[in-house]
Amino acid sequence: MTDASDQPAPGSTPKFEHAAIVREVSEIGPNHRRVAFEVPAEQVKRFIMQLREVKQDIHPQETSTLLVRVCVDECLADLDRTSFFDPRLAEDVPPPVLHPEKPFIGTIDFDAFAEPDWPDFSLLTLAGNPIEVTDELVEREMLDQRLDAGRRSPSTDPLVENDEIDAALEIRLPGEDKPLLTLESVTARIPAAGGPANLGGMLLAGLDGATGHVAGDSVSFPTRLPANFESPDLRGRDVEAHLSIREARRVEPASEQEVADQYGSPSADVLRMQIRYALEARLKEDNRTAAADQLLPQLSELVPTSVPDFVVRHLVDDQLRRAAARAKKGGKSDEEIRAVVEELRPKLEKSAPKQAMNRVLCRQLATHLGVRVTEEEILQEIRAEAAKLGRRPEDLRQELVDSGRISNISDRALELMLADRLAASATVL
Repeated sequence: MTDASDQPAPGSTPKFEHAAIVREVSEIGPNHRRVAFEVPAEQVKRFIMQLREVKQDIHPQETSTLLVRVCVDECLADLDRTSFFDPRLAEDVPPPVLHPEKPFIGTIDFDAFAEPDWPDFSLLTLAGNPIEVTDELVEREMLDQRLDAGRRSPSTDPLVENDEIDAALEIRLPGEDKPLLTLESVTARIPAAGGPANLGGMLLAGLDGATGHVAGDSVSFPTRLPANFESPDLRGRDVEAHLSIREARRVEPASEQEVADQYGSPSADVLRMQIRYALEARLKEDNRTAAADQLLPQLSELVPTSVPDFVVRHLVDDQLRRAAARAKKGGKSDEEIRAVVEELRPKLEKSAPKQAMNRVLCRQLATHLGVRVTEEEILQEIRAEAAKLGRRPEDLRQELVDSGRISNISDRALELMLADRLAASATVL
């Protein structure tokens, strides 16, 4: 006999019954499950009615997607496993059709990961890199600020440190003629020997090799892509930079007081103190990045995992769609877009498995350690990146949102937070 309290109140919508979902789960491969499900017609109607109480104009496709997610979540609860990617329609199977008077029937592939056996984190090793901001670094930053605010004049003399150039830039993998990245116009400053330069928003070493050249020359030098490069599979890769120098300018630095006035500092000494604090914060972030780059690969070896093939395929397809959209926005023809996609495909197919495994590892570790990325952490990462590039944080954030790369910042923020926790237990060498 059913208790009266289980009965819906007069005029209310009957509740959707999760237990009414008929489902059969099969194991396709490691962490890969397939569910054949059927939601009875009466439950489909209840589900639609409940959603419309919250969102009256909800689209049928959105309703269908949510109902699929409910079916998958029920399976995950049964298996005591977690999913980190979107479920996908099984191949060669018709999609489920939503109708308020008919059963909702479908076959869906989904990833399902068990909680790993976490190792003793003291097994991880970390090369120490103590934070130290020297007077020399402060003075170098002060000079950079004076150069930014300085007076420029065209120059045909051989380039020297602190000269400014306009150039076209190509980035290539060693031994390859076709560029990975082409920037038609970048402005950069010739750095001190061994120092980095901001080239198109990337901090790259090697531009000091342009010293002695003049406008009209071409310069090539080996360098390494930064850890925050847009394509995860290329971060930290050794590459070759090729510059075609179009114009050169000599810069007369502004005075220290002029810079202090520009920033609203009462004196150059106060500005130096502010610079020191900013450099300490920047070096701290650099050390966090170094820790993440050291610790997470070690952990992935101690906690091996396997990502289903369908996840990797769809990850590649999603990235190719974004690349095609960027190419279209850049004015490329349909033929050029196809060429971009076909050139990029083998590179993504090679890098996607590692990206997927890293996402699973970080999400599982975040759950294990109780770490969660907030909006403030994302904004902090954007501010740190903007400071390195000499840009306004709000402008960089808008660029990341427009290009669909804001999730990269969120992922990186999570990696850094996880590295902080791991570093507290790791063995420092």
